[in-house]
Amino acid sequence: MGIGGFQKATSAQFTLEWDPQVLRYTGVNGFGLPGLSQGNFGTAFVKLGKLAFSWEDPRGLGVTLPAGSTAFEVCFEVIGHAGSASALRFCDSPTPREASMNFRLAEISTQDGEVTVLGGKPSIRILPGPAGGPFTLSIPTRSGLRYILESSDSLSRPNWTPLQTVVGDGAVRVLTTTGGGKNQRFYRVQVR
Repeated sequence: MGIGGFQKATSAQFTLEWDPQVLRYTGVNGFGLPGLSQGNFGTAFVKLGKLAFSWEDPRGLGVTLPAGSTAFEVCFEVIGHAGSASALRFCDSPTPREASMNFRLAEISTQDGEVTVLGGKPSIRILPGPAGGPFTLSIPTRSGLRYILESSDSLSRPNWTPLQTVVGDGAVRVLTTTGGGKNQRFYRVQVR
């Protein structure tokens, strides 16, 4: 979960929603906020496709992070059939979107994404990701298949650029990139 404009943040909360027929929640990691742990995530509704999040700065001083920083990573297993898709969106139920900076309510701007399961071999497309900072994706692999992380600055006229390739070995592999300078960037993984 990439963030931007995190200036003296003292709290944040929201719900992340997806289609549980396409994605199966497997966990959270990569914590980038002070005091953040598994305990900050409500998993009572993950089988329905909802993950609640709530965090407060344990020091009460306010946290400032550079744009593109990673607050945390949400991991999924792709279980949908070829051609299926799931939005990844922020919603207000069961935990409403809210943030505070210097203990005052702050405006939240969120950007939804999408995962599309492509046909043939198990391929997925990830949209969108942070442009100014790192993008990391953990994926289960199959032995002998190549997994190619690609990015494009646009979907209307996509120009997919290869960023990283890994060969599957049956384990979970991590694909990552440092991001770029655009306001928005789209990522996908081609499997060959």
